[in-house]
Amino acid sequence: MLRLFRRRQYLEGLYRTGARSISRPIAAQIAQAARRIGGSVLVGLCGSQGSGKSTAAAVLKALLEADRLPYTQSRTAIMVADIIDQVRQILSDEPRANMILARGFARHPSLPKFADRYQMRPAAVAGYPMYRGVAKLLGIPVVSKATTAADICQEVVTALKDYNFIYAHFKYTDKAGEDGNLAGKVQRIEEMDAALPTLLAASPDVLIITGDHSTPPGLKGHSWHPVPVLMSAPYLRGGDGMPFDEVSCRKGQIGTIPAKELLPLAMAHAGKLEKFGA
Repeated sequence: MLRLFRRRQYLEGLYRTGARSISRPIAAQIAQAARRIGGSVLVGLCGSQGSGKSTAAAVLKALLEADRLPYTQSRTAIMVADIIDQVRQILSDEPRANMILARGFARHPSLPKFADRYQMRPAAVAGYPMYRGVAKLLGIPVVSKATTAADICQEVVTALKDYNFIYAHFKYTDKAGEDGNLAGKVQRIEEMDAALPTLLAASPDVLIITGDHSTPPGLKGHSWHPVPVLMSAPYLRGGDGMPFDEVSCRKGQIGTIPAKELLPLAMAHAGKLEKFGA
């Protein structure tokens, strides 16, 4: 896919005059975010109805059309479909990696900034582009793009010197799950286990270890299962025992809660709330 990103000027320039039934000029900016991952910003599409993803539901299935129903009149969908057609032409002679998968279409949301909402100084340690983007949307500066467990823990310790809330993301447990690699997922979890003493030595007031979703290797994809949560904090009652897995966590003192309740709970333990509850 590096060949496509090297030729991004071709794609960008072509669309500055619009596409198909789109009358107004539209600029398409394409950039490489990681080895096999890129992003595109379409400027001039205010009021558009969005686009369908082209990613199929399973391997070896035909790609979906971006401008299928209900997106047939969407200017974004028309633009995306034309860009995909051009990518198909550019990469047509490639024996492998000869197409792109397009997903995640959205307009820039209007979200409150994390620092304003929670009155803390946040920072992010995230190597994967999507999670750096999430941080950016919330006004959280990315202070490190570390990817390995050891580097992530060390960078969190460094960031704690200047910030009092650190959002850190470790990608490879999720990737192993999507690959159906149970042994690989266990290995990645053990890598983080081995790296945690570096972080614990910094004595954070509250430490939370959890996930944004489950990715069972048996399903090779994201699932609906609740994620385990581990919290280290000064005012926990204890007694939950040592195992940290999905079964044990169902019996823990936090219980099964909506994810939105986790941060206020952490703030309470860190002494960041004047009064908890009414």
